[in-house]
Amino acid sequence: MKLTKVQITNYRGIIDSTEFDIGDVACLVGRNESGKTNVLKCLQHFNPVDPSVKKAFSADLDWPRNSGRDANDQDVILTTTWDLSEDDVSAIENELGKGALKSKQIKINSKFDGGRTWDISLNEKNVKAHLGSLFGLDADQESKIKDVPISSLAETIGTKYSDDEKLKSVAIHLKKYRESKPVLRMIDILDGRLPAVLYFESYDRMGGKISVDRVTARLAKQEPLERGEELFLSFLDFADVKIEDIKNSATTESYYSKLERAQNRITSQFFSFWKQNLPDQLEIRFGIEAARPQDPPPWNSGNIFHTRIYNRLHKVTVPFDERSAGFTWFFSFLVLFRQIKKKYPDLLILLDEPGLSLHGLAQGDLLRFIDTELKPHHQVIYTTHSPFMVPPNSLDRVRAVEDRVTKLSDGGLVSEGTKVTIDILKVTPETRFPLHALLGYEITQTLFVGPNVLLVEGPGDVLYLQIFSNELRRLGRTGVDDRWTPCPTGGIDKVSAFMSLFAGNLMKIAIFTDFSKGVGGNKSAVEQLRKSEILESSHIFTALDFTGLDESDIEDVIGEDAYIAIVNEAYNLGGRLTLAAANAVLNSPRILKRVEAWFNTQPASVPDFSHYQPAYWLLTHPDFITNHQSLFSGALNRFENFSMKLNPLL
Repeated sequence: MKLTKVQITNYRGIIDSTEFDIGDVACLVGRNESGKTNVLKCLQHFNPVDPSVKKAFSADLDWPRNSGRDANDQDVILTTTWDLSEDDVSAIENELGKGALKSKQIKINSKFDGGRTWDISLNEKNVKAHLGSLFGLDADQESKIKDVPISSLAETIGTKYSDDEKLKSVAIHLKKYRESKPVLRMIDILDGRLPAVLYFESYDRMGGKISVDRVTARLAKQEPLERGEELFLSFLDFADVKIEDIKNSATTESYYSKLERAQNRITSQFFSFWKQNLPDQLEIRFGIEAARPQDPPPWNSGNIFHTRIYNRLHKVTVPFDERSAGFTWFFSFLVLFRQIKKKYPDLLILLDEPGLSLHGLAQGDLLRFIDTELKPHHQVIYTTHSPFMVPPNSLDRVRAVEDRVTKLSDGGLVSEGTKVTIDILKVTPETRFPLHALLGYEITQTLFVGPNVLLVEGPGDVLYLQIFSNELRRLGRTGVDDRWTPCPTGGIDKVSAFMSLFAGNLMKIAIFTDFSKGVGGNKSAVEQLRKSEILESSHIFTALDFTGLDESDIEDVIGEDAYIAIVNEAYNLGGRLTLAAANAVLNSPRILKRVEAWFNTQPASVPDFSHYQPAYWLLTHPDFITNHQSLFSGALNRFENFSMKLNPLL
């Protein structure tokens, strides 16, 4: 049975959540105090695993205090819609016959007093046909009950047809059902198949040592264990270890054999999910030792089971509970849910803010655990305000939760209570923040469209590389290999940030940048980049490498005369407004700077200069290079030289 829709009304801060869909995994996103926890706590009442939680709701704790009336026992608090599995349908049809259900979808209304009403469709015709076949009714007997409502069939047979033995057998059979009604029998069958609901708001962490004697004594006396002891026994079961087997080992070799087998098993399983340390860096070790008298009680007497983490890099072991909070939390979480999978065949798991102590990447490991270990067996609903707990490849799981407020014309505020919606566009920016943060991160991780990236200054550089490479290939010469994906960075100073974002994506990265000295120049930035070793020096190219000038941009690789010709065409300059090298109003080796300075002296009729415009014009007029081969011969040589140094890096 699978939960598909939920609607909560009149529960704490929720007046009407509105109906929202639930899939295999649902992620409730919202700011603090938005009502995410209330959604989970209300669902917990449906069929709680925890015996201290009742199906009935509390007037003092759960009924909204601003509702304007007191709770009525028959008020519906929670409405859930379920899709029945093939096993659910078979369980009903084995009892009530083929086609007993009109629909495989049912709705259950949970009331304030813990009672329920069911919206379920029974096919009376098919149920009667099943009864007729079961008791061998003939056509005359079937016609007698044809128009009798099945809810009153047993009573009608007892009143009108008590002398008919076969019909009487039908009535006796129906009286086995609650109130002699097949629909109630159907409900009773499904009620026993409802998934239990397990809610977690606090996450216990396993300790690094346990008193074996105290635990075994409590188990023998059937006394309750402390929560840490219960979790420890779950850990041992996870490791397929029994205290008695290790404690009572007949020989030293038997003792170590059992210990090491368990250590290797649990290390392998845990580190298949925990990816925050270097491969094979950590190892889980444990064993039973006699207590030391100076240790604090209860670990100063009897036998103590120790769990320690060995770090191969530092060659040291530390107690399990002295590892980071994130490490111990994740480990305890895995152990706990391995056991849950064993205990409950069908479970709805509610997790309130899981993984708060985890690093962002470790939260990704937790999402992977939910997908691979929990989702195949249980439905999971969890709350978060962390962008790293939002599944980037499954945004359809996300439901926004917010405490919605309406502003009145007089400036007053009226609360609409907590709302849950799939429509992210209709919620506040604060509610959407985890999604914005996630999408921003994902965009940066997927910005590049290829595995081989050439970082350049701006979009004009991308066009020039494409234009001249195309012309070189047309001439049978060497251009930039198509496997390189040029990407503008906005400047050399942003390269380090780009590298830190994308280095983890196993990309091959090279850089082509301008080179300038003096105030505002990037010479020191280029030198610093080479010294930092964030990228191999052979992967860093400057325009200076191909021009022989003191300073250079990509426009200098094109060449002064060729670039001025492009600018004149791009801006339709002619007559006295024709740009020429002799018109320079700035003494600079960089043609781009001289052109910018010339444009700044021109009348308003001359458009403002843009680095991008000449590149775009040349892209749309590729024949200009073909028709002026002598003008561009130097540019083609320089771009080919660059391509022949860049391409071997692939």
